[in-house]
Amino acid sequence: MKPYPDLFPNLFSPITIRNITFKNRIMAAPQGGFIWTDMDNNLNTDGIVFYGNKARSGAGYVATPEVYVDHNQGVAHNNMIFFHGERSLISQYQLVDYIHRYGAVAALEINDAGQWALPQYNGGKNPIGPSAKVLPSGVQVDEMTEDQMYALCEKYAEAASLGVRAGFDVMCLHAGHGWLLNQFLSPVENMRKDKYGGSLENRVRFPKMIIEAVRQAIGENKLIELRISTEEQMPGGITKDDSVEILRMLEDNVDIVDCSIGSRRNILSRAYIHPIRFMPHGVNAHLAEHIKKSGVNVAVMAVGLIEDPKKADELIAEGKADFVGMVRALVADPDWAEKARSGRVEDIRPCIRCNRCGDINAGRGGVAKIITQDKKAQRKVVCVVNPSYGNWHMLNNYFENVAEPRNIAIIGGGPAGMQAALTASESGHKVTLYEASSELGGLLKYSNGVYFKTYLNRYLQWLIRQVNKTDITIKLNTKVTPQNLAGDYDAIIVAVGSEAITPNIPGIDGTNVMKALEAYDHPEKVGKNVVIVGGGSIGVEEALHLTHLGRKVTVVEMGEFLAKDLTLTERTFTMHVFEEEGCVGLTETVCTAITDEGVMIRDAQGERLLPADTVIIAVGMKAKSQEAHSFDKLAYDVIQVGDCVKAATLMEATRTAFDAIVRLNTTNYTPWSENRKKRYY
Repeated sequence: MKPYPDLFPNLFSPITIRNITFKNRIMAAPQGGFIWTDMDNNLNTDGIVFYGNKARSGAGYVATPEVYVDHNQGVAHNNMIFFHGERSLISQYQLVDYIHRYGAVAALEINDAGQWALPQYNGGKNPIGPSAKVLPSGVQVDEMTEDQMYALCEKYAEAASLGVRAGFDVMCLHAGHGWLLNQFLSPVENMRKDKYGGSLENRVRFPKMIIEAVRQAIGENKLIELRISTEEQMPGGITKDDSVEILRMLEDNVDIVDCSIGSRRNILSRAYIHPIRFMPHGVNAHLAEHIKKSGVNVAVMAVGLIEDPKKADELIAEGKADFVGMVRALVADPDWAEKARSGRVEDIRPCIRCNRCGDINAGRGGVAKIITQDKKAQRKVVCVVNPSYGNWHMLNNYFENVAEPRNIAIIGGGPAGMQAALTASESGHKVTLYEASSELGGLLKYSNGVYFKTYLNRYLQWLIRQVNKTDITIKLNTKVTPQNLAGDYDAIIVAVGSEAITPNIPGIDGTNVMKALEAYDHPEKVGKNVVIVGGGSIGVEEALHLTHLGRKVTVVEMGEFLAKDLTLTERTFTMHVFEEEGCVGLTETVCTAITDEGVMIRDAQGERLLPADTVIIAVGMKAKSQEAHSFDKLAYDVIQVGDCVKAATLMEATRTAFDAIVRLNTTNYTPWSENRKKRYY
């Protein structure tokens, strides 16, 4: 019998709590379900498949997204899942059945938004919370009465009872991130003077009532999980020591604690709730360790940028946690668990921590002073590195039994070219990948050595590794033109990328002027005092990089905002770091000329000189459209992908490359041959 690898014995060891056995310690933590509902706000078929697939892929525990029990006054988002009444049972039972089929534990996350409920989703009514107040958005919050508290307890109990009937093993009560139960626990949000406010014991009283009601509803054989913000990250807010005391008061009924962090009140804490590129692996794991070592009688889940199987295994081995929770690691690679279990760690597709899967899904714009929904933003399910995420239901058989494998040339070895090559090779096509330079990577090569682009560089290395594992023919140092493209190709994928825009500014040809990418290549040529012209993400990121290298940097942007092209979570914390590092940003400011002394600018105060040793141009990129279309008609199918279509983001590069191969796989293609001629002539 062939032995199997046992690389992570702690991560893949079972654990039993009450009478529920978890086959491993990997928890697919709750993930927003903003598009997985039908017209009645029940989980739809796509949602059942999406969440069920987490179990299919090896997680030992799978949680639903938050379900709302008070659909008249406690809803914070549109398209939320409601869980009440008989109709809710059908779809939830199907999900539980799917999860159980693969030996995983099923958890139902129950929530109420409290003060952060939005009137437009609650019939225009004011939200209710522990205390009356006016939110930064201008929304009036009404103080909950005791009758309303008892009514909500009944709704929680009803939802838990339905959860038992649907077959759920765990009731996960959300008491973190600023939602209702957290609002009662928080000394910042709870300003009541009665028995539900003031002391910690009083602030715990209402959450404890709900937990006891849920325990009575589900009995002793099901589990209760409490999701908390172990630290609120606000002055005067809940600390990790407070959380220990809270759990001591609740441990008789709580079996598992999910040790999250942060509050909706503090927009910067989003970067810790959903850790981004500036955060180290396991950034919040110290909170789980604190709870675990306190001796509180609950099983402990660590969450927050846990993606390395070895480090996850160590957290459990060292007694810092009983479980590890993850969301985006499983978005980037749904097969994370099975790849870890089978020893294929290097094949795990890494998450780059951009949080587009969360922010774009929820319709959150990048520029906001409060967390809100941008009515102009797109609402779609996306992952930058996993192009099949969210549209697997449209891809059945697109990669199986491809009718006729083709001979495909891919021109350009950047991320779009490599993604196209991988997808084509996996589909059974013969692939030749041409790259003009001496290495693969395209613009991703500039992630190397940039302190906050570690995760992006890991993704680049993963792409290169995967391409090299296939039978793709790679031709480096090969500049392809329509005249020298040699080979009888059935299809050509053009991924020649983009180039920097050179604006028409007097003095732009000066010896003190560099393009953004040139500054990454040759930081030694950059002077001490730098002005960057262009305040999109390229300019802001260059400023952070150069500041980290000891330069003094000012960014000049003609628009109203810096880094407007980043999404909410990434942008807010990026701009926080920008300010903390001492970078200077000048918005609504025009660069009128460049001189040997620096940059002439014009703003509301008039025109003046910004002294600079080096001026860096970072006003954006433009597609190499002419070069891309020069290959038209050289094959039966010629498809442009990535930046040569439109200079955009890595997300568009990955998706257009993937879609190009889907098109080829599903096109009724017949090579030109004598047989085909006979059919037409």
